[in-house]
Amino acid sequence: MTTTAGADYTTTSPALGLDHPECYCNWIVARTRPKCEHSASSNLNLRGLATFYPTFARYHRTNLGRRTAHYPLYPGYLFVAHKPGTSWRPIYETPGIASLLRIGANLQRAHSATVKALQDTEPLRAKPLPPHAAWHPGDPCRLTFGPLQTLPAAITTIHGNSATLAIMMLGELRTITTTLDALTPIRDR
Repeated sequence: MTTTAGADYTTTSPALGLDHPECYCNWIVARTRPKCEHSASSNLNLRGLATFYPTFARYHRTNLGRRTAHYPLYPGYLFVAHKPGTSWRPIYETPGIASLLRIGANLQRAHSATVKALQDTEPLRAKPLPPHAAWHPGDPCRLTFGPLQTLPAAITTIHGNSATLAIMMLGELRTITTTLDALTPIRDR
């Protein structure tokens, strides 16, 4: 995770519903050039902008044995703190940024609560999942079957036998709820 301390953004009041316009005011979604999440984030930080790209750890096989490596949870995407009404051009012109996601002429914004849940669970994804582990918020996963099975996700909350996932789908960070038995952990290859 890469963020800049003292960035000019505020969190949304928990009393607001997720459909309230203020829930979208903090984070825009940027598409990076291939394998440039870290460099794009660093370049944006140098410009004074706060960024976040969720990562997860998994084992990686090398000539020296099994090592832990960190990978982006949503390859090719990162979140940038952006105040509505300010220019987005410095973000778009940053080396490593391919485009900003939009809906028509408007920038694509992510739910602040979903990004906060991903930020809060970042330390939990810093270690690879042990085999046959119970599910916890923050665990990287995929759906076991269906059209979304190729998309990486992270568990944001667990309620009994169901889990709410943050998933990047159609260029937007979305939340979906499914049963725990429909999930597959993202582990080493």
